[in-house]
Amino acid sequence: MKKTIKEKTVNNKKLNNINDLRSAIKLIKQYPNQYIETNNQINPINELVEVYRYIGAGGTVMRPTKIGPAMMFNNIKNFPKYRILIGLMASRKRISKLLNLPETKLGINVAKARKNNIPPIMTKKKIIPCQEVKYDANKKSFDLRKILPTITNTVDDAGPYICLGLILANDKEKPNDTDVSIHRLCIQNKNELSIFFAPGRHIDNFRKKAESMDKSLDISINIGLDPAITKQKRIINFFRAWKTYR
Repeated sequence: MKKTIKEKTVNNKKLNNINDLRSAIKLIKQYPNQYIETNNQINPINELVEVYRYIGAGGTVMRPTKIGPAMMFNNIKNFPKYRILIGLMASRKRISKLLNLPETKLGINVAKARKNNIPPIMTKKKIIPCQEVKYDANKKSFDLRKILPTITNTVDDAGPYICLGLILANDKEKPNDTDVSIHRLCIQNKNELSIFFAPGRHIDNFRKKAESMDKSLDISINIGLDPAITKQKRIINFFRAWKTYR
């Protein structure tokens, strides 16, 4: 018998009890045609995306394609301990299920949420779940290409990409001036990533200011977050919370 996600109520409105990516997946599994998985081995280089193109990639890739279920690949070539989830937020229907909102009200409710900021819970814990596994990029054995099963989408791509990395950065002179934005990050070699900052964006202004001060721009790359955070990435208190948890 399947376990279901419990709901809680705030101001007489039901809220899904989702607090991370795992609980979001658990909820989506309850709905028909919204989630599938496979145990067949898949190569993250070119092959994985080519499979999903026929299943649920939507209108952003070469035809034939369609809006379909999210898909979990449980058997990744050369990465036996990893799985890859793709397409969780590739349809408004799934997002509406995750946030327990009508599809037509998603934008309106995100705007309302920005006016109802929730203060972060600060912690003094020395052991934080997102920091339990650590790697030192200065060690000779370090190789980012062997740590993460990063996807190469097509033969024309410059390399494997992290496609949904939330980048957190701060102004060097005004630490409380913070920006979060989604970027594609291309793995160039064992310990380098490349990223494009669009001119005029906040994070590019932070970069310019840091360079003018002859300093590097410190960032954090956040992957596999609670979908509510990913979809509402500009809620200001999330910035403050992530300083503590990241």
